[in-house]
Amino acid sequence: MNTEQTRQLGIEFERRIQTMLPQKEFIDKLDTETIYSFLNQYQDKYIHELFNNLDKLSENKSMDIRIGEILSPLLTTVNLVKNTEKSTDLIDYYNLENDFSMYVRSVSKVNRFYRYKDSNILANPPKSIANTYVSNIELKNYIEGPNDMLRILRSPIVSIDKDYLIIIHDMYTNIVGESLTYYRAPKYFTPLIKDADCELPIDAFEDLVSGAV
Repeated sequence: MNTEQTRQLGIEFERRIQTMLPQKEFIDKLDTETIYSFLNQYQDKYIHELFNNLDKLSENKSMDIRIGEILSPLLTTVNLVKNTEKSTDLIDYYNLENDFSMYVRSVSKVNRFYRYKDSNILANPPKSIANTYVSNIELKNYIEGPNDMLRILRSPIVSIDKDYLIIIHDMYTNIVGESLTYYRAPKYFTPLIKDADCELPIDAFEDLVSGAV
């Protein structure tokens, strides 16, 4: 939304509150800061509800498209930084961005990977391989045991744990870069600060106002 639409969010919120609760002593407490505090609190709840809907298999394609359009301003792709202190030979840890909210996909750049007859050939330039995402609970099934040192993973296995993207790969794979696409948390919006407009599209206007009310 632009600056004027962000301002209208607060105006419409206040109008509906006045209609529901016309008591003057209550309305006097609704200054701009308080109004936008309510709107931002609901925005956080609203975004997480949309995330939960994305996690579910939906047969309503039109709803899926609408959710994707509302969340599109929050879609972000970054190159992650490896945490060398936590990483081991076959398990890599990459630091997540502070605004990370929901995993979408990730890609590993590798300069060596398993090839039939010769797994030591270097790929120049590095080859991009889409990672396979699993839940944190499932991740333990892929941690290498003493009896499967020579196993082959066709693609790296990734999961999210707190502040890290965890990647498990086989002994033939050497990862030299990691790209993550995710939904970030929305920024706080208010007309009291320059360039602090609501990041969501105008399609979310009614949802934000009615939910906050």
